Amino acid sequence: MTTVPKQDLINGVAYDVQVNTLADRDAYDNEAEGFAVLVSNVGDGRSAVYSRIGEAGNWSDPAYITGPAGEAGPFTNIIFGPVTTVPSNVPASSEVVQIDPDTIRVDLSIPKGADGTGTGDVVGPASSADGDLVAFDGATGKLVKKATVVPDNQMPSRVGVIASVITNWNNALDNGWYMANSATNAPATGWFIGLVEARGDSGGGSQYRTQTVHNFVDAVAGNTVAYRRHQKGTWGAWYKLQISQAEQDARYLQLAAQTLSDAQKAQARLNIDATGNLHKITIYSANHLPSGTHTYATGTKKARVRVKGAGAGSGSVTGAPSNAQATNTGGGGEGGEAIKFFELGSITSATIVVGAAGAADANGGNSSYSDGVSTLTGNGGQASAGQPAAASGFRVSAGGNGGTASGGDINIRGQAGDYGFSAGTSVVTGQTSATGGKGGGTSGGAAPVLGTSATAGQSAGNNATGYGCGASGAVSVGGGTTVSGGTGSGGIVIIEEYK
Repeated sequence: MTTVPKQDLINGVAYDVQVNTLADRDAYDNEAEGFAVLVSNVGDGRSAVYSRIGEAGNWSDPAYITGPAGEAGPFTNIIFGPVTTVPSNVPASSEVVQIDPDTIRVDLSIPKGADGTGTGDVVGPASSADGDLVAFDGATGKLVKKATVVPDNQMPSRVGVIASVITNWNNALDNGWYMANSATNAPATGWFIGLVEARGDSGGGSQYRTQTVHNFVDAVAGNTVAYRRHQKGTWGAWYKLQISQAEQDARYLQLAAQTLSDAQKAQARLNIDATGNLHKITIYSANHLPSGTHTYATGTKKARVRVKGAGAGSGSVTGAPSNAQATNTGGGGEGGEAIKFFELGSITSATIVVGAAGAADANGGNSSYSDGVSTLTGNGGQASAGQPAAASGFRVSAGGNGGTASGGDINIRGQAGDYGFSAGTSVVTGQTSATGGKGGGTSGGAAPVLGTSATAGQSAGNNATGYGCGASGAVSVGGGTTVSGGTGSGGIVIIEEYK
């Protein structure tokens, strides 16, 4: 056995290459004399250095640099237990606890550190959930607890006990309740209180929000509810959701009066009481029975008949606009409606005609009921006019008129189609835009279509839904082509039979 020189112990063992086993050393049998190899494990767990001597394949005796592996100790697993904080004047200590024949646990006791520079420690619950809110417990400033309710004085005023007071409704942007007295951009003068519902933060051009407000100080008869929308940085107009009592009295029939006019009596006859014994309803339309003869059922004594004409189509765009132009058409008109309640007497049948839906650029067809005694007619709505390519600038295209009605206790003229609009080039966006008019009809008038030069092209008018409703107008913008208007919806006749 050779020994390691003292200098090598001081400077570290010198070798040319390190290998894992004696077998790996054989790869260096042809190296020059003095070439040293460090073998990590010579077979008994020890490490040693070998030097080449003499002929190829001859090596010096090992120069061991580690001793043999010792015997296993009594414990092969050590874990740490709890750490206990003790008073600052108690020294640190440890306690060894044997868990099983192979495992011990070390418990530590550590003295409390020096107090901080504050006025006292804060003490809270023994545990909590991540993200829980914290509130003071009492008035000492040192005790805290889990907060189950955010105190009112910590809430933003817009969601507090009372609504936040503002001076300009355009500044009420975040979710919450607001109120103001004759504020700027209010729907009317006086006190208004209302709710703001917002999507996203209070800034940025992609923000959408709505405001719904009502007058809460004036007399009940003057109260109204108004609504408007904020989209991409621009507030829209206010719209009434609920009109005042005075407006309702002027618009709707009141049956409280002791003396009724002929019109009021006709309306009262339409309000059949629960003893009317309705026993049959027959519907004539494009989706039900076709035009033809209606035969009353045996035992029918009274009838209520509703006749509504078909809705009109909308006008087409007949000329292609240039890149700087925008063309539109108005919406088609709604069909008129006649309503009558009567006793049959000797009447046993009636002739029914269902008005056909107005195609693009065409009026709606007339619907009618005739039993030899009464004739009810609901005339079809009128189509809006087609429009050529527009010159640059603002253009308004009228909607078609609503159809008239005759022969009923109540004769209702159909709603006219809305105007279509084309705007000149915007100084803000540099775009030209157009909107086709909404179709006439409260229950199925087609929604308007919109186009801008940012998405150059054309959109045909939307077809109406429901019965007797008008189509919406067409648009063509910024180099779009000619395009057709929409189609109205067909008429309808409803016959209710009572015993």
